Amino acid sequence: MKIRYWLLGILVLAQMVWLSWRCYEAEAVLAAAPTIEVEAKCSSGSCYPNTCYDLADPACLGKSLWWNAESLLQKNEKEIHASVTLRPQPPEGVTGALNPFEKENREKLVALWHRGADGMWRPRIEAAGSSEDVLREGEVRTPACLVDKSCQSQDGRLEKVILCFNLFYDLKNPYNRLVYDLDPSTSRLYRDAPCPETPPIRLKIALRRGASPVVREALLGDEPLSKALRRIQKENGNRSADSQPAGEEILD
Repeated sequence: MKIRYWLLGILVLAQMVWLSWRCYEAEAVLAAAPTIEVEAKCSSGSCYPNTCYDLADPACLGKSLWWNAESLLQKNEKEIHASVTLRPQPPEGVTGALNPFEKENREKLVALWHRGADGMWRPRIEAAGSSEDVLREGEVRTPACLVDKSCQSQDGRLEKVILCFNLFYDLKNPYNRLVYDLDPSTSRLYRDAPCPETPPIRLKIALRRGASPVVREALLGDEPLSKALRRIQKENGNRSADSQPAGEEILD
């Protein structure tokens, strides 16, 4: 009987050691992961990276991506407005270029992130394995996927194209999207407090090696989102109280 208890105790101790090691290992990976801050949108109690771009301003689309009118036009469209950018041929010297609008190419992309002067990280999207899939100084790399192409047209003329990417594409779990769920208290604050458009909400994302990216924190300006929303709510409450008309003076 005692041997059985000893074996059970050793088994429990081994499990505790294993779990402790896994926790330590996960914390070590998280601590070593490069962290970037990206602009975010919030709705229905969740925040997610804002990775939708207008094709008319293709600053994020690298030299290894190309597209022509045939790639963009829908069945009911006959021509393209001049504001919609075309890039029918890859620049000379670029190898491995592809058309991201072809179904088989949508998952063959990478995002090469660089930090702007405002501290926000922005992507340069390239064809994976192309001559442009090279990290420049200070950049970090994530797998990417073209998720959707939203087209706006009028009278048979294509006038606007919005591209939506998953720039934190998980190759092991392709249906996963990077979403940061707000706790109930912060979700209520976001719903009730008028949140300013500037500065934008930011997500601090850790790019873990060998694991999917994880959001460490949601920020508004330099403050955690929950703290900033409480401050805004308090300021608005004080402002509302100050704007109330003063009561009439009572005369003796």
